Amino acid sequence: MNSSMPDDEEVGRLVRKAGPSPSIPADDLTAIRDRARAEWKKHYAADGPRFRFRLTALPLAAALAGLALLSLWVLRGPASVQSPVAVVVGHAERVTGEVRVWRSFNGAPDLLRNGDELRSGMVVATGDHPESRAAFRLAGGQSLRLDAGGRVLLTTRSFIGLDHGAVYVDSPGGTRDSVTISTAAGDFIPAGTQFEVRIVTGGVTHLRVREGEVSLKRGASSLEARAGEGLTIQSSGAFVRGQIAPDDHAWDWVIDVAPAPAIEGRSLASFLHWVARERGWKLVFEGDTASVSEATTLHGSVEQLSIENALRTVTLSTGMEARSANGTLTVSASNRISGAPTKSPPKR
Repeated sequence: MNSSMPDDEEVGRLVRKAGPSPSIPADDLTAIRDRARAEWKKHYAADGPRFRFRLTALPLAAALAGLALLSLWVLRGPASVQSPVAVVVGHAERVTGEVRVWRSFNGAPDLLRNGDELRSGMVVATGDHPESRAAFRLAGGQSLRLDAGGRVLLTTRSFIGLDHGAVYVDSPGGTRDSVTISTAAGDFIPAGTQFEVRIVTGGVTHLRVREGEVSLKRGASSLEARAGEGLTIQSSGAFVRGQIAPDDHAWDWVIDVAPAPAIEGRSLASFLHWVARERGWKLVFEGDTASVSEATTLHGSVEQLSIENALRTVTLSTGMEARSANGTLTVSASNRISGAPTKSPPKR
């Protein structure tokens, strides 16, 4: 958030927009507000994670919820994480390298581990080493991934503050909510999509949309970017549009930290769709391989394999062959595995 705190009138407006919430006596609310202001100045003026998010019109209730939670932490300590105000945002699905989590305002950071529960108000930061990354499964079903050198505030399961580095959001079909990414440049609001927001040195913010579309809300103005488009937003507010393919190498970090799916009992078709979605490929079945893939049940695990090795292992073991070229993953029957005769070239 910005270092300047809202005045009394704006705090009242935020409370009204937030709607029904756990009852807090007026005297306690005043104390919470005043103490929070003092603590923000104390902790964010020197060491520790700093945040430059914005309180914009759309996510006011969510932002206020985070503010109230952090204020309660200041007054009552880390035990308030268990209060009704703190909600489960998701859990850590895959952690590589050094990733730290701040669970309370005054507490020291802990190392984040696979499976750790994440609650509103927590801060997560990845180390600068290229392999320091994290993938979270949010309560709404979305995959949220944090690149090396990134830092986020988990306000709610559908409102995440990005202070530095890059986050990637994947909201596949069936997820309950979209995930807004709030930055100093504005709020990035998706419509069922895959996208990346990256903040680099100098306050420049990059948006890349892989699927669906994303709106950037900045006060009363907005910008839209669709699949295959990108925006580069300067700290002054000036912006430039660009293009990016869904299988561009810029997405490689997203693939590297992608959590491997549990394949036991799943169909081959669902696994192939997962691979194609992660790689940004169009999936094409040759012959009757679509119906065969639907009827083929997988067993085992690909948890320790890269996505390329997982694809190779699974297809070979099921009598299929997968070829990728020009943004397309083509699946066909493998003559070598199925035992079908290989056709000889015609005689000339």
